[in-house]
Amino acid sequence: MKSLFKILVSILLFSCLSQTELKGQFYYNIGYNAGFPTGLEQLNFVIQRYNDTRTYLAEPMKKINYLDGFTFTMGGVVDIVFVDFGYTAGVQRRYAEGPVSGVVMRRDLKVSSHVFDMNFGFCSADPNKGGFYLGASMNIGKFSVKSRVSEKETIKSEKYYQINPDDDLIFTLGVFMKICIKNPGIYIQPYFQFPLSHIFDSDMTTVNEVLNPYTYDNDPSPLNIHNGTFGVKIGISVLSKND
Repeated sequence: MKSLFKILVSILLFSCLSQTELKGQFYYNIGYNAGFPTGLEQLNFVIQRYNDTRTYLAEPMKKINYLDGFTFTMGGVVDIVFVDFGYTAGVQRRYAEGPVSGVVMRRDLKVSSHVFDMNFGFCSADPNKGGFYLGASMNIGKFSVKSRVSEKETIKSEKYYQINPDDDLIFTLGVFMKICIKNPGIYIQPYFQFPLSHIFDSDMTTVNEVLNPYTYDNDPSPLNIHNGTFGVKIGISVLSKND
């Protein structure tokens, strides 16, 4: 799916930018993504269950309330129309620790999303001076939950293992606006992504079973989450010169 997505976008970009009479231009953005998920309540239920059933914890595990990481976009502008594709990461790590039989034990949890974005829309008439972009997006990727557990002193030598059975599919649509200040310069891009259907929800029951093996039988199931996100991207934007 990833390869097909790249091929389709490349063909579209080539078709647009090859029309020299339309003054096509190439651009790229490199930046930081800060996302605030709207649908992780059931994952946070599992985390809270983990804390509630381990009264010995000196450091309870905090909930997942944001995912942040690297983002990159490349695309083209033809007249006032733009199309681009990119990659956006969101990662968050949490941990809990406490004494067990005189030894301080620690569990790490890593939640991550890795998404390929396809974006299109309209921009200001002269993006060479910066400008304003208004667009929509289609976002396809994966969502994973990994963990590791060991004594606190040796935890960094342990490898993470995946505790949701497979990488759960992310498929969302989105809307965004992007403000570019000068060229080259910085850009700010607030966005909102929303799932089309509950078909793409991810069940955290297996995660609950791994983290809470003695209590999960009494908990509700399924424990579905979805990957809606409010967020903002900020970074460097470069648009090729229009000769």
